[in-house]
Amino acid sequence: MGVVTLDEQIVSGRPELIRRINRTLILDLLRREGALSRSDIAVKSGISLPAVSRTVAELIGDGWVNEIGIGTSSGGRRPILLQFNPRAGFIISLDVTPYRILGGAADLAGELIVTKAEVPRAMGVPLLDQVAETIAWLKEAEGVSRGPLVGIGVSVPGIPDRAGANVSLAPALDWQDVPAGKVLRERFACPVVVQNDVDALLLGEQWRGAAAGVQHAVAVYVGAGVGAGALLDGRLYRGRDGAVGEIGHWLTDPNQEPRPIGFGHLETAISTVSLARKWAARVDWKAGSQSDIMTAMAKRSQAGDTVTRELVVETARVIGMVVVNLVAMLNPEIVILGGEIIRLESIVLPVISQMVADHAPYPALVVPAELGDRSALIGAVYGVLQQQRSSVSYVE
Repeated sequence: MGVVTLDEQIVSGRPELIRRINRTLILDLLRREGALSRSDIAVKSGISLPAVSRTVAELIGDGWVNEIGIGTSSGGRRPILLQFNPRAGFIISLDVTPYRILGGAADLAGELIVTKAEVPRAMGVPLLDQVAETIAWLKEAEGVSRGPLVGIGVSVPGIPDRAGANVSLAPALDWQDVPAGKVLRERFACPVVVQNDVDALLLGEQWRGAAAGVQHAVAVYVGAGVGAGALLDGRLYRGRDGAVGEIGHWLTDPNQEPRPIGFGHLETAISTVSLARKWAARVDWKAGSQSDIMTAMAKRSQAGDTVTRELVVETARVIGMVVVNLVAMLNPEIVILGGEIIRLESIVLPVISQMVADHAPYPALVVPAELGDRSALIGAVYGVLQQQRSSVSYVE
């Protein structure tokens, strides 16, 4: 990466903007590289040493940076080392699904301090009220309320607009044109970033999980819905309408009739809802939650139940076909499998991996989401940090 020089000598007439940019550049350096001296920062950022000293003094005074000790001398006075303070602020994130609202409060390094899980009371607009209640609880939780709320990230199984103010479509939540971001922004008076759930999963895995350091990755989510996300050249690809990865609507037969937007043909074939229904019908399983059924399926398949295993393998082969097609089209280094389906990882993963090895022209490694059911939660935190850095406002 080339040096970005943004000092008073480069950008003139905008001292307040320059100050904010310099603060953000310095914090980003400390976040990425750990402890640095003022001289290190000046060299790596292109900001003049006097400007670095002034900005660092502000950041220390505001609690964003700590002096942590003395470094090694390179010929003169031994330098004082500086470190980013991840507890200078907090981010609240939520992963909202039809079955669970999982919320967390994290520091600025992405470490979750407290989490809270709830069962949704209702879909539609009332669900947004429950989301707001969860945020309010997390905001006042022990260890969180001491610091400023930097932003809120929300992951939903739907399509938010680029500004994150409006969710145009999230059928599983019974949301259509719901101004989720706008409502939460007004209520909590802080930036709000609403993201697609698979995009959030992929961002979380890029930041802290299986895709760390990877430039080209695909995430495939198989749960109540089916979706995909793509990381190309290290960046999340969203497409024209932010609707990249709606693979649940892929056709599985050219003669299929059009379906209402919401639950596509592929979702009918491989979603865990469909899988659970097929299994319950075959083994005469009593009613229960989807999570209960998936847990029971995992136990039975591991115990050698052939009916369960055959059904899981049948579903895994369809998922494998989807993954092979995505690998052939996008040429990723890695494919991350997420969603409820990873409860059946011991059967599903070998089937998919073998199909990719047999059929993809340039095979990719297939792995489960390393962060498990917290991938989207961590990704929602990262999404807030990304937006705040791009707007040079999170250090205000």
